[in-house]
Amino acid sequence: MSTQEPILSVRDLEISYRTGAGRTVAAVRGVDFDLYPQQSLALVGESGCGKTTLGLGLLRLLPKLGRVTGGEIAYRGRDGATRDVLAMQGRELRQWRWSEVAMVFQGAMNAFNPVLRISEHFADTIRAHRVDGPRPSRKAVHERAAAALEAVRLEPARVLPSYPHELSGGMKQRVLIALALLLEPQILVLDEPTTALDLLTQRSIVNMLHELRERFGFAMIFVSHDLPLASELADRVATMYAGRIIESGTVHDVFTTPRHPYSVGLIKAVPPVRAGAAEPASIPGSPPDLAHLPQGCTFRARCPYAIDECAETDPELLPVESRPDGLVSHEAACIRWEHVSLHEQKEVAGR
Repeated sequence: MSTQEPILSVRDLEISYRTGAGRTVAAVRGVDFDLYPQQSLALVGESGCGKTTLGLGLLRLLPKLGRVTGGEIAYRGRDGATRDVLAMQGRELRQWRWSEVAMVFQGAMNAFNPVLRISEHFADTIRAHRVDGPRPSRKAVHERAAAALEAVRLEPARVLPSYPHELSGGMKQRVLIALALLLEPQILVLDEPTTALDLLTQRSIVNMLHELRERFGFAMIFVSHDLPLASELADRVATMYAGRIIESGTVHDVFTTPRHPYSVGLIKAVPPVRAGAAEPASIPGSPPDLAHLPQGCTFRARCPYAIDECAETDPELLPVESRPDGLVSHEAACIRWEHVSLHEQKEVAGR
């Protein structure tokens, strides 16, 4: 936890989708977190737990049937002024996106307009999100695009005149990151940044993100089901399940002494890297249907620690560890967090 003021504060956020039957389903429920300057936060969990919806909701980029139905998103700009993201409209919202907070979307293969050259994607991004001030010249756009591509280790002369299909998957992913950094935002949101890439390309993307964060000083939120990736890129980790954050802490806290049984299950499902470590084991059962959530703790049907009391309430995040200055550093939404066995914690640490 930083002693600085957060640049993004989310409180009790709820995001819902309308169904074909006219009902609403809450895909994100009661999410709270703070993001500090130059911090990296990983959102981890199984598919369908609300990670991508949360990322899209932060930028007000939800699909047509999705909307924020409750809560607050406050952003503190470079001038120190705090702005209500949910109150932004029109030009103000377009200016805020990419200039202050940008996103790298999942699926580099499908993120580009196939009939536009890469240079046109850069020009469109600047025109769409730099709505104040004079229109930049063609030369200025080219120079800014070239600098962004060089920052992600791509050759502008090769990439700018190309169409998307002429680039490899790894090159497309780098171009997406360059587009997100084009206007030098304070926060970068990445949705599964290494999906569908081979291992060597994944490694190069991870190394590059480390370098870019050091160079530009942006904060980062990234969505991933890849726990090893989260352990390398993040300072803090938030585990999501059934639309809620159910554990939050530093990378060390969550990955070496997890206090929620679901986090334990996620870690035990990762293939070990050490000889003699236990073989991976899947979590039994499936996540609940968000349209028909069970009463009580949403994880109890899959939880080895569940007791009758778990059917009565869906627990809030509870402090499980504090820093010497009294600030909470590790939280878990489990009434039995103290019963997560030392044996399992040692097994997790040994992976």
